[in-house]
Amino acid sequence: MRVDKEVHIWKEGEGILIDDTFEHEVYNDGDERRVMLIVDIRRPMGPPSDAVNRPSLRSKRKWSSQFLKMSGGDI
Repeated sequence: MRVDKEVHIWKEGEGILIDDTFEHEVYNDGDERRVMLIVDIRRPMGPPSDAVNRPSLRSKRKWSSQFLKMSGGDI
């Protein structure tokens, strides 16, 4: 996983917490499937930014559930 210019290598039994406001990408060079659990943490940003952030989180929640349905249980 790359976050900005830092590369993180996942190790079994460990977790990684990233700030996804930085450019990031994840790749799997192994033969086995990997599943990521993504948890959005809402942080207070003041009224103007909160007004944009809340609808964004709601739409992301809706999109995520549609993705899971499209996978056909293959996750």
